[in-house]
Amino acid sequence: PDTRPPAAPIAPTPPAGDRIAVLARGHKLTPLQRLLNITVPAYGSPRCMYRGYYTHGRWPHCQCFPGWGGANCSESQSLPARPKACVVFLMYDTANKEYYRYQKKTLVALDRYFNDRFRYPVVIFHSPKYAQRMSRGQNTTWLDDVRRSTRSQVIFQEVNFQYPKYLRPWQTVKIQCPRYRYPRALNYVHMISFFSLGWFRHPILAEYEYVWRLDGDLALTK
Repeated sequence: PDTRPPAAPIAPTPPAGDRIAVLARGHKLTPLQRLLNITVPAYGSPRCMYRGYYTHGRWPHCQCFPGWGGANCSESQSLPARPKACVVFLMYDTANKEYYRYQKKTLVALDRYFNDRFRYPVVIFHSPKYAQRMSRGQNTTWLDDVRRSTRSQVIFQEVNFQYPKYLRPWQTVKIQCPRYRYPRALNYVHMISFFSLGWFRHPILAEYEYVWRLDGDLALTK
């Protein structure tokens, strides 16, 4: 027997002057959609009351436009004044002083070109070394110096990367690549592993709906 769910009823095409049709046809691509070269229909699907796109696949559903919700986008929803979001960085090696200086410059540029206006919190994951003093005779830590470089609210979160058991014998192997020599290459692999899965599971990000991950050596110019 056919176990597929019954198809959603197809709503009649609204007249050209209908408010819903006008709003749907006026839906524009977001900057991210334009960047990723994503194409969408010129207006909403009739299955979604012209208030969203009907997504086919294993779990077909209506992807409603902002301000609408429900199974077929028939329910009006209030738009949040401000999304729950944050900016995320990772500092994982104090040996690379050049990268550390770039991190501070990036925070200064982030304030100037974005966060002085929007005031989103900045979450910085860091290795345990950054909580140590910068030099003997100083009480200032690397984290204190980073905090002084920005006007944004900064939330520091320590992460301690560990090698999987099957990689531990490789720690003493010299990497021959001239660009990524040991131990820099292994720190880079830690970063890739963390941003592939680890940060999605971290409880400090549980309260946020959106995150903007940036590299510490990113150049913001406008």
